[in-house]
Amino acid sequence: KDLEDKISLIKNNMDKIKITYIGRPVKRKGYPYILDVFSNMHELTQKEGYNLEFQVIGIPKNIINKYISTKGYKYNIKIIEYTNNIFKYLNKSFIVILPSLHEGFGYALLEGAASGNALVCFNLIGPNCLLINGYNGLTIPKGSGAKAFANSIFNIMMKKSSLICMMRNSRLSALEFDSDIVINSIRQVLK
Repeated sequence: KDLEDKISLIKNNMDKIKITYIGRPVKRKGYPYILDVFSNMHELTQKEGYNLEFQVIGIPKNIINKYISTKGYKYNIKIIEYTNNIFKYLNKSFIVILPSLHEGFGYALLEGAASGNALVCFNLIGPNCLLINGYNGLTIPKGSGAKAFANSIFNIMMKKSSLICMMRNSRLSALEFDSDIVINSIRQVLK
């Protein structure tokens, strides 16, 4: 039901997009790179009249507040330091991004997929067990700048029918997910 509610918002010319990042404040997990992606996303969406809300889950407010107060994003970033109900936020989100430089499997992506979010991350072994480029999200070439990452997300947003397909396919991917896929991917890394 939550997925169909989100899709209905998109079809009815929704102008508010929620994008979620789940992670820790370390470079390996894409911090502070993620804030640069958001800064670029903010510029792109303002030009098109979109109201972007960025949900950051898992990073303490005091680490982010200085950055967002100097950039004027105070009302566009929702910071959730801790939650024992991640789906409360993911069910209201449209896209989950994981800009990790290297990653094991990426449970944040599986949780995002289960909640019907399109997925976006670097093209890495681990997340590629779930994310199929163009089917349930996008893979960005590893090492791409924040502007290129933001442009890729923006392109999904502008093609509403593609976003809807990716969201639906993401949910299907989560339902069909098999842990053996992760094990096989780990074996590839160890070879």
